[in-house]
Amino acid sequence: MASTYFNGNRYTRSGKYYYKTRWKSRTALHRDIWEFHNGPIPPGFHVHHIDHDRENNGFPSVMVSPRHLRIDKRRLSLWFNTGGLGVKE
Repeated sequence: MASTYFNGNRYTRSGKYYYKTRWKSRTALHRDIWEFHNGPIPPGFHVHHIDHDRENNGFPSVMVSPRHLRIDKRRLSLWFNTGGLGVKE
């Protein structure tokens, strides 16, 4: 089973993502990386992999986007290249 470490915690691959499991709670690596660098994820937003590569969890390859928007590669490229929401300068 694939695993990786971030901020002293072990994350194990389960399905499409890496998760940390502790005391019956589970958190995703890409969410923890976003929160480590930027603080809490705003309500109504989710963390998205900019390059659509779920193995690439390094910052700044993750960003937040509103849940109600369907993010396709073209829009995501526009957002990223223009300093859109979630991209830290």
